[in-house]
Amino acid sequence: MQYLLDTSICVFYLRGLLNLDQVIKEKELENCYISEITVFELRFGAENSIDQKKSHKAVDKFIQGLSIIPIYGCAKKYAEYKVKLS
Repeated sequence: MQYLLDTSICVFYLRGLLNLDQVIKEKELENCYISEITVFELRFGAENSIDQKKSHKAVDKFIQGLSIIPIYGCAKKYAEYKVKLS
C-alpha cells in the first residue's frame, strides 16, 4: 500500500510526535510520498521558525528519502472542478 503524507503528519514526524518514525518505518519509506505543496509548506514553516538553519536541515533530511509528487499536471482539472463546485 502507498501513503501520501500531508503537511500535518510531516510536521508531527519532524517534532517526534505520535511515534510516526516507527509507523513510517513499519510502512516502509519507499511506500510514502509527499506532494510538492507539502514541501512548500514545510519550507515555509522552516523559514518562519526560530532556528531556520536547523529547521531547513531537518526538512532536507526528511524529504531526502521520500518520493515527491509533482502537482502541475493536475492544475487544469483543479480549475475545472473548482468552477463546477463554486
